[in-house]
Amino acid sequence: MIGFYYYKERIYSSKIMKRSNYPTFSDYLVEKFFDQIARYTTGYGEKPWNILLVIIAIISVFALLYLFVGIESSNSTLVALDINNIGDYSLSEIFKMYMDLWYFSMATFSTVGYGDMVATSLIGKALAGIEVFFGVTIGAIWASVIIKRMIR
Repeated sequence: MIGFYYYKERIYSSKIMKRSNYPTFSDYLVEKFFDQIARYTTGYGEKPWNILLVIIAIISVFALLYLFVGIESSNSTLVALDINNIGDYSLSEIFKMYMDLWYFSMATFSTVGYGDMVATSLIGKALAGIEVFFGVTIGAIWASVIIKRMIR
């Protein structure tokens, strides 16, 4: 019950946030931006299901990006979509590739990294690094939200 009222209070505080309370307009925008991120991604720490949806969205978006960048599987085949010949693929082939890359993205996000698929290009490695950062950060947020709810 406390969490419900805390969430409502934070929404109200966000609505009455005034530009005049900040030294510069950019400070106000930064505060407003992070307030909105906290509201929609974690529900100000009161909605763990929002975090789960964010995790699924991040894994799905990165899987889509890997589809265009390409990831090498353990049998040395490149799992990627050739944009120049996109008409040559059936919908089931694209779906299978996407599901393979969703698996890779999930393993990367959770920092398990089984090793059966590897990013070989510079862009692929950069994407994997960014995804690992998101995974570690959001994993910590998830844990803190759960612990916060258990302590009450």
